[in-house]
Amino acid sequence: MDFFTHQEAARKRTKLLLFYYALAVTLLVLATYAAAMAVFGFARGKQDSRRQRAHYSERIVQTATFWNPQVFAASAICTLTIVGLGALWRLVQLRSGGSAVAEMLGGRRVEVDPTDDHERKLRNVIEETAIASGTPVPEIFLLDDERGINAFAAGYSGSDTAIGVTRGCVEKLSRDELQGVIAHEFSHILNGDMRMNIRLMGVLHGILCLYVIGRILLSMRSRSSKDRNPLPLFGLALMAIGGLGVFFAHLIQAAVSRQREFLADASAVQFTRNPNGIGGALKKIGGLGSKLETPQADAAGHFFFANGLAQSWFGLTATHPPLEERIRRIDPTFDGSIPRVAEAEVAQSLHSAATATSIGVVNLARFAPVYDKRVRSESVTRRIGQSVPIQYGAGVLDTVPNSLRVAAHQPWSASALLFAFVLSSTPETRERQKQFLKSDDARLADEAVRLSELLKGCDRRVRLPLVLLSLPALRTISREQWTRLSNLFDQLVCCDGQVELFEFVLKKIVARQVEAKFQRAVPPIIQYYSFAPLAGDCALLLSALAHVGSGDAAKVRAAFEQGFARLPFSPIPPFVAGSQCGVQAIDAALTRLDQSAPHIKKTLLAACAETVASDGFISADEAELLRAIAETLDCPTPPLIDGI
Repeated sequence: MDFFTHQEAARKRTKLLLFYYALAVTLLVLATYAAAMAVFGFARGKQDSRRQRAHYSERIVQTATFWNPQVFAASAICTLTIVGLGALWRLVQLRSGGSAVAEMLGGRRVEVDPTDDHERKLRNVIEETAIASGTPVPEIFLLDDERGINAFAAGYSGSDTAIGVTRGCVEKLSRDELQGVIAHEFSHILNGDMRMNIRLMGVLHGILCLYVIGRILLSMRSRSSKDRNPLPLFGLALMAIGGLGVFFAHLIQAAVSRQREFLADASAVQFTRNPNGIGGALKKIGGLGSKLETPQADAAGHFFFANGLAQSWFGLTATHPPLEERIRRIDPTFDGSIPRVAEAEVAQSLHSAATATSIGVVNLARFAPVYDKRVRSESVTRRIGQSVPIQYGAGVLDTVPNSLRVAAHQPWSASALLFAFVLSSTPETRERQKQFLKSDDARLADEAVRLSELLKGCDRRVRLPLVLLSLPALRTISREQWTRLSNLFDQLVCCDGQVELFEFVLKKIVARQVEAKFQRAVPPIIQYYSFAPLAGDCALLLSALAHVGSGDAAKVRAAFEQGFARLPFSPIPPFVAGSQCGVQAIDAALTRLDQSAPHIKKTLLAACAETVASDGFISADEAELLRAIAETLDCPTPPLIDGI
C-alpha cells in the first residue's frame, strides 16, 4: 500500500469513525431518555398523596413505558449539547496540534541542543529518521514522570507534529530498540494516522463529559430531607450512562487503532532494516510494562506505541493487538515466552552494550543516488511516504561539518544558515547581498558568509536535510523575528533580479513550518477531486520545472509536453512562458494544488518527475527541487537513492 492509498484509506476510516460515533451518541440519547423517564417518574410518584399511592406502581409503569415526545426532545437536546460542547472544548484545547497532546500528557520539550545523554540520543535518533523519511523534524517531548516504556506521535500535519516518549523508553531501551520505536511512530506520521488520532481524542471527550456532568449532579443534594430533589438520582443515572460512554469510546479507539499497529511495526522493520530493534523493544515492554500513570492516558490510549492503560476485559476494548502476536509477526521464531526482568538487569545490559560497541560512521557515498541512473516517474512517486534506510540519516549527519549542525540547532544561527543557502556564487551579486545584510545586522551577515563557505564543501544532498534540521530552532523565534527574517530573505533573493525555483520553494517550506506556530492549526481541507479546475495551475508548475531543466527552448517545450502527457487533459493547456512563471503565480498554484485529493497529487508529482527527467536523468538539483515541491504538497519524499 503506497502513501496515497494510505491517505485514501485514512479518509475511509474517518467515515467509519463517524458512523461509530453517531451510533454511540444515538445510544446515549436513548439511554438518557430512559433514565429521565425512570428518575422523574419515580420522583413524581414520591410526591403523590397517600390516597394515590395504591395506584403508584401502575402509574410508574405507564410513565416508564409510554412514549413522551417532550421528555425525549429535552433528553436529546441536553445530551447532544453536552456531547457537542465537550468535543468542541477539547478540540479547541488541541488546536495547536501535537504539542497540546504532549503537554496534556505531562510532556516536557526536549531542548534543540540537550546536555543530557538520554535526551541527546533521543534527538539524534529522531533527526536521523526525519532525514531518511524526508519529513520535517518534529517537536520532541519527554514524559519525565512515566517509567513505563511507551511513545506516541501526534499532530494535524507536518508543521505541528510532536513525538513524545516516556522516561522509561529512553532509559530502558538500547539505541537500536529506541530507533525501532521511533520508526514505528514515523510510520503513523507518514500514513496520516496521527491526524485522525487527534480528531478522535477531541470528539470522544464529548461522550466522556456525561460522566462528569453526572458526578456534579450527584453532589447537588438538598439540605432538607422533605425536598425530593431528583437531580442526584439523575446524576447517578448520568454517571452510569457516562460509563457506557467510556465503553463506547474505548470500542471506537480499538476499532480504528489495532490493525494500524501491525502496519506500523512492519514499516519500522523496513525503515530500520533491523527487526531486532522493534522486536527487542516489544519484548522489554512485555517484561517491564508500558502503562502510563497520567489520568489523561485514558483519552489518548489510541496514540501510544503499546497499551498505556490497564488490561481490558477479554481484550474487547484493547487499543493494541496482543503483544505476543506483534512480536511473532516480526520474529516468527518467537516461542511466546517473555521473561520478566529487573530494571537493574536492563541498566547493566545497556551499560555493557554502550561500552562494548559504538555507532559506526555510515559512508554516505555508498548510497547510490537515483539521479546517477535513468529514472522513471513511477520510481519517484513510489517513494513518497516511504523511508530510505535510517542509517542514511546518520550518514548525512556524519557528513555535515559539526559547526553546521550546531548552527542548525540555534535560532540565531539557523536564521543565518537560511541566508547562507541563497548567497549567490556570482561575486557581484554576493557582494550586494553581503552589504545589504550588514546594513541590517553585521554580525548576522558575517555568520551567513561563514556558513555559506562551509556549505560549498558539502554534498549537494545535505541542503534539504539541513533545512529540515533547522526547523525546530526556527519555530522558537517570535512573530516579529520571523517577519524580519522573512523580509530579509525575500530581499536577498531578489538582489540578482530573479528568484530561482528552489529558493522560492525553500522559503515556502520554512514559512509553512514556522507560521503554523503563530496561527491555529487547521487540518487540510480537500476542495478539488478532479483535475478540471486545476488545468492552469498544473500548466504553470510544469512549465516552471521545464524552464529549470534546460535553457534550450525546444527542450523546454518537449519536457513540458512529456510531463503533461501524464495528466488527464485533452487538449494540453497552453505552455507558460518563463516570464510568466513568477513566484506569486507559482505560490498561488501550489496553494490550490495542496487542496487537491491524494490521487490528484500522486498523478501531478508523477508528471513533475516526468518533466525534470525528460532527458532520462534527474540531476542533484532537480532531485532536491522535486522533493521540495512534494513537501509543499504535504507529500513527504525521502532522498532519491537506491535501496527502497
